Amino acid sequence: MKSLLTVFIAALIWLPLQQTTQSPASPPPAKTPTQPPTQAQTAPKESSTATKPSVKHVHVHMEGFELDKKSASQAGNTQVGSATRGAGPTVFLYAPHLTKVYTLTPTFYWTSAVHTKAFVFRLYDAEGEVGYETRTPDFSLQYPTSAPPLEPGQTYVWNVLAGLGLLGGGSLAAEFSVLSPEERAVLEKELAGADAMKRAAIFTDKRLWYDAIQAYTEIIAQHPEMADLYEKRGNIYDQIPATQDLAQADFEKADELRAKK
Repeated sequence: MKSLLTVFIAALIWLPLQQTTQSPASPPPAKTPTQPPTQAQTAPKESSTATKPSVKHVHVHMEGFELDKKSASQAGNTQVGSATRGAGPTVFLYAPHLTKVYTLTPTFYWTSAVHTKAFVFRLYDAEGEVGYETRTPDFSLQYPTSAPPLEPGQTYVWNVLAGLGLLGGGSLAAEFSVLSPEERAVLEKELAGADAMKRAAIFTDKRLWYDAIQAYTEIIAQHPEMADLYEKRGNIYDQIPATQDLAQADFEKADELRAKK
């Protein structure tokens, strides 16, 4: 009996050791969201940049684009609409969690971790009611003039779902407030007579995220050879974690253009 008990105890010790030494390989890492192709922003080619070290730029601190003072792990933890609760986000918004906007036709950008032929964009009012919804195959949407107009002084929330929202949890929500009529009147005086570059600089100084990004993106579309434009937009992208990959792409593009001169 003692010999059988000894063999049984030895077997109990040996089996966990075998399981430890023959554990299955770790699962592959989750798919990293890719940068969406836009008119003025394209991802670097893998063949030419894969072996290059990351470009390191001095961080320019520009506080004020993100108005949510909570930590990144707490900000935007609410899913709205038909986003599946409990499922991780499959769409990632390129925007601050909370910010202000001047334009009544802002452009929204996002990316996706899943392949889909279309996205569902939704805009909600302060009461959580859907004020506008549309489908698009693109990674961006400029709020159309045909949609219900944004009201000065009002707060809105937007999110994006992949497909019909059945591929995962969609995106987390981003919130923005349109400048009040009084704030808009003051800013309009400052913008009067300003050219495109000056307008972009004013929007940046006022920490108006959507307006500044939209202004620089439009100028880059007209002058894609100007390295400083990518640098300036990259500095804005660099202010929040959600768009630091876009900042890196802009910094690399700026360096590439300067190297050609």
